[in-house]
Amino acid sequence: PQRPKPSELLPEASEQDRAVRAGEEEVAGQMSTLLDLPFSQQRKALKGLRLRWHPDKNPERKEEATRVFQFLQAHDEWLAHHDLA
Repeated sequence: PQRPKPSELLPEASEQDRAVRAGEEEVAGQMSTLLDLPFSQQRKALKGLRLRWHPDKNPERKEEATRVFQFLQAHDEWLAHHDLA
């Protein structure tokens, strides 16, 4: 399966859309390096990433965190392919 890509940013994008895009790029970058980590650190890194972007952990920016967390969840099939889901 293909690894999900960050959403496209339109010229008229809101500040929140820009923040979501930045979060998605951060997630995508960390996902690309995840497989290079030793197996013992892969699940720990993935858990940390999920905790960082979980909406309940980000009440001050819940909408942004929800969208980035959904992007992170979109990686589940790709992660399952690599025995990490």
